[in-house]
Amino acid sequence: MVTASYCCEIGKNACDEGVSIPLIRCGGILIGGIPGSGKSNCVHLLIAQFLRSVGSQIYLIDPKRVELRWWRRVATRFGVSQTEAIALLDEVIATMDSRYQELEQLGERDYAKQLNPILVVVEEVAALLKGPEAKGIEVRLRQLLMLGRAASILVVIVAQRPGVDTLVSSIRDLAEIRIAFRSSTSDMSDVILGRGAAASGADASKIPADRRGVGYLSTGSGEPFLFRAYYVSDERLAALQRGPTEGVSF
Repeated sequence: MVTASYCCEIGKNACDEGVSIPLIRCGGILIGGIPGSGKSNCVHLLIAQFLRSVGSQIYLIDPKRVELRWWRRVATRFGVSQTEAIALLDEVIATMDSRYQELEQLGERDYAKQLNPILVVVEEVAALLKGPEAKGIEVRLRQLLMLGRAASILVVIVAQRPGVDTLVSSIRDLAEIRIAFRSSTSDMSDVILGRGAAASGADASKIPADRRGVGYLSTGSGEPFLFRAYYVSDERLAALQRGPTEGVSF
């Protein structure tokens, strides 16, 4: 059974109010930004929150091998190559299919709150969407983003310098929640937040270089707004990765 909160407070808005995003019943999360902008720190916040849920499963794909290294020991499965990514995603899809079969037998439409949550994090997705297995990974990610919601599966896609040529629309358009940390161009903001976001004022390229962790958040309803994510130090990460009973609040 789910024992953690269904939401994760990830930072503060301009009015110093807490900003939360759902961990289940969410159509996926897209996080983008240039190196050093704070996107990996935000991912750590989400993983740490999932660890507080007894029975949760965490699947991590990190082609660079270093961004998610803190969580490797507690991950249900960890992959770095395209082949490993496909095997990992197939395992999650099999679990999703099994949950939907049970859902059908129960005659229910949605029972996400009664299921142990599953988190899938894909770091540097552009690196996986090139090469011989790229299409297979794209198809599997799209399937999980489309169908994972009712099965209590959350997919987090992380993109470094995302562009229309590196982040396919079939994936980014399925992400209900989007976070744009500092970017190099206004076009990059539009790729993450949606067309016209920069022109409407949500231009992540205008975030100063010294404002690490500051970004624009779009929840699918209303205009994107500025917030600052909480910072997680290496010391806290070391404590958090030991398990839910040793977690700390933010």
